[in-house]
Amino acid sequence: MIEAQPTGRDAEALAAWLFAWQHHWPQSFAAALADDATAVVEWAGRHIVDANRYLKLRRIALENLAQLL
Repeated sequence: MIEAQPTGRDAEALAAWLFAWQHHWPQSFAAALADDATAVVEWAGRHIVDANRYLKLRRIALENLAQLL
């Protein structure tokens, strides 16, 4: 799962990044996280606080992920 247990803005940014990865590259997400994928998604869901900020962070995450995956 999420070992470092980030909080606040760090947790919200990581959650947006995880959701972007899961939504746009689901096979890669599932393969990388295997049995932990469900728990990671649940963790991410608990750390989205502001919907507008989430959308902004997700767009940034998509740009970065597109270069990596």
